[in-house]
Amino acid sequence: QLWKRPNQAELCPAPLGKDLEAWVGKKSVWRYDLFTSTWVALANRDLRPNQLLLVDEKNGGYSTERGWDSASTKPVSPVVDDDHGVHEVSERSEDTEDDSASADQKIWVTLSRHLLDAEHQASVVSKGFEFSPRLAGVVATSARLHDIGKAHPVFQVTMRKGADTWPGFDTHAPIAKSLGHHRHNRRCFRHEVASALALLGEARPALRHLDPGDEFLAIYLIAAHHGRARMSLRTMPGDEPNAVFGILDGEQLPALQIGEWRIDGAELRPRNYTGIGQNEDGVIPWQEQTSDLLAQRGPFVLALLEASVRFADWLASANPTDEGFPR
Repeated sequence: QLWKRPNQAELCPAPLGKDLEAWVGKKSVWRYDLFTSTWVALANRDLRPNQLLLVDEKNGGYSTERGWDSASTKPVSPVVDDDHGVHEVSERSEDTEDDSASADQKIWVTLSRHLLDAEHQASVVSKGFEFSPRLAGVVATSARLHDIGKAHPVFQVTMRKGADTWPGFDTHAPIAKSLGHHRHNRRCFRHEVASALALLGEARPALRHLDPGDEFLAIYLIAAHHGRARMSLRTMPGDEPNAVFGILDGEQLPALQIGEWRIDGAELRPRNYTGIGQNEDGVIPWQEQTSDLLAQRGPFVLALLEASVRFADWLASANPTDEGFPR
């Protein structure tokens, strides 16, 4: 289908349950497929958390006073902005291989600078939450390393599209944010998964200043900071053979300099972490490690720490330091 993805003002949350299931069963409903960036018919009332659903406005189901309302049969009116009239739907979305948050910036930002900015903002966030020095160190380290996967050639090709038109562009330094919106040339590619895989492998020394019990926590927070990978690493629909979240088994992430810290290059081995039980090399699958982490830390602590790293990332993106970055 050719409908575009709606913007935030056009969305209405609805609770999962028998009420919604019964209502959907009587309508023609489409769901947004993150993997293909298209709308597809919802099959057999297959409702799941966080789905984006589309229903004809004539079917109702919405009240201006209450929001979602299965009893309402009144057609839904278009969303109107007092200053700009009817909202235009947005073409931007963070689909599986889409890094919208890294593009359409007013300036380009080097990867090193963004990571240092994120680390600084993480310290501010941790102070606000009154984290212990140990937890604050985990959050700051996660922020410093959260985007090292952006050094991957697939990501850099995407960021550098149209770079010849950027003022003062540095043609050598890896780029984290760019002036333009582009999709990756490899299906399902997720830079945060590349970051985590590197730290599970040869880049692990970048975590050696943490308590050994906190190293995997930092790796998890890095993998989870866009909400695409949490408890499992898996092959996605449309992935290439031997790929996991668009990361090919055996490819190399280049070494990276972040201020005074050098992050070693690493061979990425996603397939080592997708099975069950230790493999012949003694590698414990991702799902087993995350299950243990959840049992140790609890869902609320993990949620707070995830939000802290994500918030630090947002703050760093919104407030990049000025040095070396043309406006």
